[in-house]
Amino acid sequence: MFDEFTDTLNERWTRTCIGGADLLLSGSTVRMAFASARQGHYTDAQIDDYGRLPRAKFPWKPPVRMEVRARSSLPAATLTGTADQANTLRGTSTRMGLGSPGRA
Repeated sequence: MFDEFTDTLNERWTRTCIGGADLLLSGSTVRMAFASARQGHYTDAQIDDYGRLPRAKFPWKPPVRMEVRARSSLPAATLTGTADQANTLRGTSTRMGLGSPGRA
């Protein structure tokens, strides 16, 4: 599956925006914005194609290759940083590896 995210999100994608987050599409770009996020509150902007499915029906099985180009307006967190540093990008990611079947 290949998607350039032009104009609108394909119906296969589930849009999630929590805590002041927003998803903006423009010129083959999906912008995950947090303009009204509040400090100390959970914020999430994401798209996925598995959120409403039971694990056995997930559309992707290893080996999978995913390419993402991303940038942030905030500096990335470091191993020596603390959780209470302001204006630092922190987050989670689901690793989609090139491993053998049965491994993530």
